Amino acid sequence: MSEAIVWMVQQMNKTSVMSRSTSYREQRVAELFRQGCEVPEIASELDISYRAVRHLVSKVVGTGAFERRRNQRVVERNKRVVADHKAGLSLVEIAKANGISESTTRRILIGFRQAKTGR
Repeated sequence: MSEAIVWMVQQMNKTSVMSRSTSYREQRVAELFRQGCEVPEIASELDISYRAVRHLVSKVVGTGAFERRRNQRVVERNKRVVADHKAGLSLVEIAKANGISESTTRRILIGFRQAKTGR
């Protein structure tokens, strides 16, 4: 066989070994995390510690998985705040509807206005 073919076979074997080495628990943790379950729920479901879940998520899903999820939720919340504001809700109503403080609501709306005007 040529060196290129040997190298490709070796790479394929490495990949399949890595995927086989992922345990059932690691796969289940990743699956539950991707479904949107929170760490305490996953820990309870699999009867493992909170810390073990965080470790396995970072290992299997990837470093930064929690930060990406949090950032996604913040963006979604901010979109709801802006939509509520455009619908004519008051600052107090928007804050209560989204479970955030009035000052956070104000900060989100100020940031939206600044982004809209290019400041």
